[in-house]
Amino acid sequence: MSHIMLDIETLDTTQSAVVLSIGAVVFDPFSKQLGEKFYVEFTTDLDTQQRVGRTVSAATVTWWMQQGAAAKQIFADPAPEGVRRVSTAQGLTEFASFVARNGGKEVQLWGNGADFDNVIVGSLFDSFGLAKPWSYGKNRCYRTMKRLFGENVKLRRQGVHHNGLDDAITQAVHLQEIFACMKPQ
Repeated sequence: MSHIMLDIETLDTTQSAVVLSIGAVVFDPFSKQLGEKFYVEFTTDLDTQQRVGRTVSAATVTWWMQQGAAAKQIFADPAPEGVRRVSTAQGLTEFASFVARNGGKEVQLWGNGADFDNVIVGSLFDSFGLAKPWSYGKNRCYRTMKRLFGENVKLRRQGVHHNGLDDAITQAVHLQEIFACMKPQ
């Protein structure tokens, strides 16, 4: 069974948030193995998201203005070297293919919060009339695991804080360490 850690960056904290980027990494929770990575940005297509009812909050925009320069590269024009910016529909189609290659409806999709990453991306698929590539019954909550079992496992940041892919990798590695601590010796 495959596991994918998902992390997104948004312009709101509600289910209908405009999504700036999707980052994801395949991982084995019971080893130190990381697999295929996925990252796209939609910052050239935000108006399309708003036309289909996606939302922006002033509080989240203000929060973004307070972040470091590295995190704010998501708004740079042109995109930083190596970053792919695509239309939302194209990015969702690519993400669906990524999920299909890595377990499809059987994938365990982990997000940082039972009501955030997975729910918002699912809603984004709905907004664009696309089928979600994972089963709702396979949603998993990294935040819950972190709160319940992560107190003895220090989170070690990897990469840029508030970059979807770097955050997904950091969270996957942390979850692997949590699972390792839970294994009977």
